Amino acid sequence: MHGLDIGICDTPFEVGGVLISRFDLFAAAVAGSLVALFALFFRYTRTGLSFRAVADDQFAALAVGLRLPRVWTSVWTAAGIVALVAGLLWGASRRAVLAVARRAEGAPARTSWSEAAGRCVSGPPARAGLRRTSRMH
Repeated sequence: MHGLDIGICDTPFEVGGVLISRFDLFAAAVAGSLVALFALFFRYTRTGLSFRAVADDQFAALAVGLRLPRVWTSVWTAAGIVALVAGLLWGASRRAVLAVARRAEGAPARTSWSEAAGRCVSGPPARAGLRRTSRMH
């Protein structure tokens, strides 16, 4: 398994005798920024207010003229963006852990972007047991 290199160094710095990871600080700043951004988005934009309205009562949202398919598309897009950011940060944190482990083994710590991508798309996943057993009428 290979981690992802997004260009953030993970060299720790010392504050009062405690080592603090730069990457962990960056990840915390990204998470805090996303929370603040979404709070402002849900509070002050028409789309955010429509998200809240649909979450409260779909029938009332329909009654006031909100287009549910458009709102649901926006909701899933926002969820995908959050998942993308989380996946990038998780992959990068795995890279830091793997770099330390590789250094301990004497192997080179760096993994190229193409090598990591090649391992991710090396073949189709197994689909055992994923067949439809009944049909809904």
